[in-house]
Amino acid sequence: MGSKSLGIPILYILLVAVVAYFEYGRTFDAFLGGLLLAVLFAVLSLIGLVPFVGIPLYILAAGPALQWFSSFTGLPTTGLTVSIAYWLSLISAAIFNIATSLIVYKLIKR
Repeated sequence: MGSKSLGIPILYILLVAVVAYFEYGRTFDAFLGGLLLAVLFAVLSLIGLVPFVGIPLYILAAGPALQWFSSFTGLPTTGLTVSIAYWLSLISAAIFNIATSLIVYKLIKR
């Protein structure tokens, strides 16, 4: 009887939100901005499910997503918080991409 997960990266979201809290002025607004950034990049990492081209698509989509985030929250797009959110979600997108690419490759090779 193991615990069941919904697939939501809660530790990742909390990590980014707490780092944002300390980096952007120790306010609740900064925490919510970090929470939004983490959720945005967690959803964006699902682009990695596209076989073979998921990682380049993720990289192309991250720029406009960061611009939207900055204009919506008023927080800067540079700093430790954005770097952590970007790179951790890029790693998860890469894992998704490798897994789906291997599945498609094996299905094609049959």
